Amino acid sequence: LSLLIGLFLLQEKAKNEIELSIFSDSLLIVKQVGGLYKVKKKELAPLCFAAKKILSEFKNFSLKHIERSKNKKADEFANKGIDEKSKLPSGFKSFFNSYTSL
Repeated sequence: LSLLIGLFLLQEKAKNEIELSIFSDSLLIVKQVGGLYKVKKKELAPLCFAAKKILSEFKNFSLKHIERSKNKKADEFANKGIDEKSKLPSGFKSFFNSYTSL
């Protein structure tokens, strides 16, 4: 979900002009979105589908795994969002829904 929220926040930028580098401490997400692993959990398939579809709109992108120990600041933000039960950004649901339909 955090990958999709990040992409949502970038939506106003000119996607065809941005070369995007994404670093994730989730090897599973990197491999699933990269197409190397299948998404086994049915409820996660729409998230992966939407991420792939959105990323395809960028001029160029890379998605790389980074160890959690080297990604401490991002881990702090994620934990803070979980602890505070942060709400989704305004407009995110309709954005997401527009990418999950074929």
